[in-house]
Amino acid sequence: MYVDVEENENIHENFSMLYRDVSVSREVYCIKYNLEGEESPVQVIGWDKETQSPCAAYACQIEESGDGVAILIHGGTGGIRIKPLEDEAEWKLGESKQKGATHLVYPRDCFIVYKDEI
Repeated sequence: MYVDVEENENIHENFSMLYRDVSVSREVYCIKYNLEGEESPVQVIGWDKETQSPCAAYACQIEESGDGVAILIHGGTGGIRIKPLEDEAEWKLGESKQKGATHLVYPRDCFIVYKDEI
């Protein structure tokens, strides 16, 4: 799995990394994320830097050197966006409760809800 995110309006940094995926990718709906010092459920979506619009976010198991299997959460060419679970605002840049990231790597036993489970 190759993750390549160039700096864009969603996330102001570049990131490129090749991971060894050991499972198929599944579309993600929700994870727990540290918001303001507290683990909270958040919605996750991918971000397309060319269209500046949402796209699907996915998770797959990867091998982490020395740490065993982890979960990689990745999105589009512009990374991913997260927002509080209860936030019903449209996905868009500039929303104060939304945050961009290039990707996330979580422990294998993390809290995650896949779209095909809801």
